[in-house]
Amino acid sequence: MPEKAECQDESGRLWDVLTMLRYAIIRSTGGRQVAFSVAVENDTRPPRRIELKALCGPGDHGEPVITVMMPDED
Repeated sequence: MPEKAECQDESGRLWDVLTMLRYAIIRSTGGRQVAFSVAVENDTRPPRRIELKALCGPGDHGEPVITVMMPDED
């Protein structure tokens, strides 16, 4: 976490990402990919929206795995 991001830590940021992902999955119509955004505060400026996407696919042993990434990553 950036030093200037007051009252924030990694577990709180992870909570925010996973919570917004959960809501996006609930709203989705199905499929392997879902787009969502999270409001992020990195310094003293107002929070800004960060666009993310989650992709569900098979893991090493065929189990379902969800990968969260930036929209231009694969």
